[in-house]
Amino acid sequence: MNLTEFQWDNKYATGILNIDAQHQYLFALTNRLLRNTAENASMPIIAVTLAQLDDYVKEHFDLEEQMLREAGYAELAEHIAQHQSLKKRLHEYGQRLLNESLSPIDFARFMQMWLSKHILQSDMKYLPVVKSCK
Repeated sequence: MNLTEFQWDNKYATGILNIDAQHQYLFALTNRLLRNTAENASMPIIAVTLAQLDDYVKEHFDLEEQMLREAGYAELAEHIAQHQSLKKRLHEYGQRLLNESLSPIDFARFMQMWLSKHILQSDMKYLPVVKSCK
């Protein structure tokens, strides 16, 4: 089963430059995983991409959560809970990917669906609060 690369679109733009740049990089890492698969990369190469994705997700979430804290975002706890859920699933799916009980394409599909939904629903929800603080 083939999966198309995750294309950045203006509908994902928050207008906050560093957040948008980080979201674009998360798309790029997901696409790298797809390319690894298409190129029949070895599991160690896929593991490197997975580790980069895991590290960058943590970095992005830390920045976003700090920004929301500083803005006094009322739904911060719910947003953090969503982040924690993804980090847990990333770990679980990453382990399954490495022991080959989950395909890289299924992992990438999960990332595409999660990122798209999270950006379009949860992240867009905080924009009025964050932008009013600037």
